[in-house]
Amino acid sequence: MLSSPEQIPNLWCVRHQVITMAVLTAIIAALLAGMTLYSAQPLEATAYTGAAMVRRLLPWLGAAIACALAAMAMLIFRLYQSTSSLAAREVEAEHVASHDALTGLPNRRKLRAAYEQLGSDVMSRSRAVSIACIDLDRFKDVNDTMGHQAGDELIRAVAGRIEDVLRPNDTLARLGGDELTVLRHYRTRNDGDALSCAIADCFRRPFVVMGQEIEINASIGLTNASVDSSFEDLMKQADIALYEAKAKGRGQTVAFQEPMAEKLIRRHSIETDLRHALAARELTLHYQPIVDACTGAITSVEALMRWTSKVHGPVSPDVFITIAEDAGMMAELGRFAIDRAIEDARRWPHLSTAINISPAQLRSSSLVDDLRDACARFGVRPDCITIEITETVLIGNDLRTRKVLDRLKEIGFSLALDDFGTGYSSLSYLRDFPFDKLKIDRSFVKDVTSCDRSRAIVESVVNLGRILGLEIVAEGVETEQEMQAMHIAGCTHLQGFLFSRALPAEHIEEMASTLGRLAAPRVPVIVASSAGPNTPSELRPRNFG
Repeated sequence: MLSSPEQIPNLWCVRHQVITMAVLTAIIAALLAGMTLYSAQPLEATAYTGAAMVRRLLPWLGAAIACALAAMAMLIFRLYQSTSSLAAREVEAEHVASHDALTGLPNRRKLRAAYEQLGSDVMSRSRAVSIACIDLDRFKDVNDTMGHQAGDELIRAVAGRIEDVLRPNDTLARLGGDELTVLRHYRTRNDGDALSCAIADCFRRPFVVMGQEIEINASIGLTNASVDSSFEDLMKQADIALYEAKAKGRGQTVAFQEPMAEKLIRRHSIETDLRHALAARELTLHYQPIVDACTGAITSVEALMRWTSKVHGPVSPDVFITIAEDAGMMAELGRFAIDRAIEDARRWPHLSTAINISPAQLRSSSLVDDLRDACARFGVRPDCITIEITETVLIGNDLRTRKVLDRLKEIGFSLALDDFGTGYSSLSYLRDFPFDKLKIDRSFVKDVTSCDRSRAIVESVVNLGRILGLEIVAEGVETEQEMQAMHIAGCTHLQGFLFSRALPAEHIEEMASTLGRLAAPRVPVIVASSAGPNTPSELRPRNFG
């Protein structure tokens, strides 16, 4: 097999030299044979005139010439075959070098060539160029939960659907991973806007992958070129716009603006700082209490990652968790959270500690051992630890995920389905997986007092959970009205800023050692029995109703 197109001419030259040498050898051999036969005759037989000598040698010379002509004919034929094969291989090698193996789409090299060719056309016709970078949101979740084969199939399906809505002169390329790029030339800005709208419309319907429907969004970064812009400058601008689109919540389209470049520089700086902080174990965990809806007692806490950078100061989890996901640091970050949370859980043995598990961790073969070993190392019972996973982790409902969750359940860990209602909300998840708790997302809680539909949904989820014997936790409770509504709806536990924000471990330890219960419904909640003027605000009395 050829490893590069440059090897083909070298092989052709070698073949050509071998054939040429064979032909010359045949001619020389024929001449030598004739001369040898001639010299073997008796001396008197050779005493002829010059004309007689020529007549005697002429047959041998004719034979030699005939051999030479036959050899040349063979050489020409072989050269024709070699040239045809060479041309076919050159075409194949060029295609391999300029196209993506998975999708058959042009790669970055081919896209650059298309842009350079289009650039001269743009300059001559005074047209502009638009580049749209497309990145699939949460694509890693699909890979982690359904496997790489499903991820490859999804990429091909997305590429095919986008190709169907492009113009004949547009170029769709795959640059690697889940990133696609479209190159378009246009006369008005409306053409560029139409491109982004057409791409976004491709994701309004689910994709069928391995017999299952997958709903996925895409973030789009768009840039418009001036005629003197370089290809690399435009790609950088589109990438910056893409990062901005992801930062705005994914599923967004953002056109490049100059101030965005400064934000990307800061993002790269945060990523570098985060790697150093993770290696030095400089991140911390805070814990948000979860209270019993009937008694007001703290029954558990949820571990939440916090980071104060030496360079950037406090960095929001929404920022550094997203960066960690994009940079492939979630597995290491997850192992750190497991160790730290289980180590801290020793401080409050009568409370349950909830740990969030990412899709990458769930796909890891070491997750069960990581959790079990940490419990053994720090002397914490598995039934004191709750494993929280989101609905996106369960995409595909694959057998491996079931086995992992079943194994965790067998060991003694509790399982909670987090952010219920924000993902795919398949009731089969509740049927197929051994969950103990169901957490209703804040998006339903905040509308429960003003929207009849939200209230009806919450009540239906609560009733279903109670039938299945699950604890129902309302997340993001921030007002008295929300608390009362969720309590009346039947939620068994409540969590939110109304009760406490996430606190350092030492504060939770203080609360756990001094509290029996916070309060009963409609009675002031005493968060700390010794609350005084110096008590932090999150430890002071709350009114439960």
